[in-house]
Amino acid sequence: MMKLETEEIVDSVAEQGNYSFIISSDADSIAKDDSATTFTIDNDDVKICGVKDENVAKFAGIANMSTFDNFMKVQRLSELLLRAVNNRTRERNYFRIYSELLEGELSEDEFDKEIDTNGDNYVIPAGECANMEDIGIALKISPSIKDVPDVDEMASLFSFSHKSIQKAISDGRIY
Repeated sequence: MMKLETEEIVDSVAEQGNYSFIISSDADSIAKDDSATTFTIDNDDVKICGVKDENVAKFAGIANMSTFDNFMKVQRLSELLLRAVNNRTRERNYFRIYSELLEGELSEDEFDKEIDTNGDNYVIPAGECANMEDIGIALKISPSIKDVPDVDEMASLFSFSHKSIQKAISDGRIY
């Protein structure tokens, strides 16, 4: 059983070009045996090599900043889309029990109790202070989402505070 040290992985990536970087890890090595696999990714934007087994992957790599930024934006996009889906689910849940109230299936007291007891299922969270990156992502994807005709709907869908959007507009960062 051979152990691959972080230094060896870094050296392997560094051989791919003239790069300087520091990598630190709590785990000193990964056992290289029949269950471990070495891998490399080598293209114009990313150079990565490493070793992985069923429990851990240890790798070192280099990426140009635009590729790294895009990766981070994809992560944030996923988080914002999940928030939007959850908020739409809350709206749907609310209108479902509101319809039950209107049809007489629930009393006003039962309706109020359900909202008070399980508010997270029915009430969209109060607006969070959105940063420019989040607002920019939301502005790019909102036209592809049904029934988001304006900034107010976008703010509600993503739980952005109107104050943070107004600040971005007044600062001239949103046109």
